Amino acid sequence: MNEKVKCLTVRQPYASLIIHGNKPVENRTWRTGWRGPLLIHAAKKWDKPGGLDIVERRLITYQHLWLCSEYGARGAIIGQVNLVDCVRDSDSEWAEDGMWHWVFADPIAFEEPIPYRGRQGLWSIDAAELEAAKRRI
Repeated sequence: MNEKVKCLTVRQPYASLIIHGNKPVENRTWRTGWRGPLLIHAAKKWDKPGGLDIVERRLITYQHLWLCSEYGARGAIIGQVNLVDCVRDSDSEWAEDGMWHWVFADPIAFEEPIPYRGRQGLWSIDAAELEAAKRRI
């Protein structure tokens, strides 16, 4: 039996912010009962309006936004967090009203992004398939 690892696709710059510990909450319209290790996959699409919004809110600098846009991997698994809670009342500056707040801890950025096709929702990847993708780097 193959072990499965949970994964979540997030657009940049948010994916990089999560993995580097700058964004401990992800907003979703749906909740999850999953708790534990969660791989973060950076989507191929860049969220330009979202990036500019977080700069205007002074949550990151233009320099950080530029680094994410120029160097932040896309279409790849970039790291791992622990999903520790899923609530509607997070006091994080990242929490949006009316959304489910996925609360992360212990972010780990991978040294090399692992190119991989993302999916919508909370998805799984076989651990063996993940190892094979790492070897292809």
